[in-house]
Amino acid sequence: ENGATYYKFWIDSNPRVVNRRKYPRLSIDNSCKIAFTGKSQSFNGRMVNISAGGYAFACSATEFGDAIGKEIELIIQGLDFANGEPLKGVIIRSTDADGKYIVGCRMLEDNVAIRDYVKQRMR
Repeated sequence: ENGATYYKFWIDSNPRVVNRRKYPRLSIDNSCKIAFTGKSQSFNGRMVNISAGGYAFACSATEFGDAIGKEIELIIQGLDFANGEPLKGVIIRSTDADGKYIVGCRMLEDNVAIRDYVKQRMR
């Protein structure tokens, strides 16, 4: 058209995203204790994965079904990244998987100790 050249592309599949996260994630299966910041009640869960910038856990407590945006504190059994302090985060997603909630969180601050832990285990 008016001397312009046009090309058409047909894509037959979805492209594969290699890694769009800032830090690599490591799958882990440790038990954990979760509490909403400022609340005394805690819940038992199981870790799904962890990175220097966030983590995900599974929990059957219905309180996590509509908790997006809430701050939590999490302690992972058998791992100590913060000298006994809980890992603080904000819930960014919660998916109901047949009565068990898979909850994804962004940590308030990146954690260098977790970054190093994940790097060591991904070699």
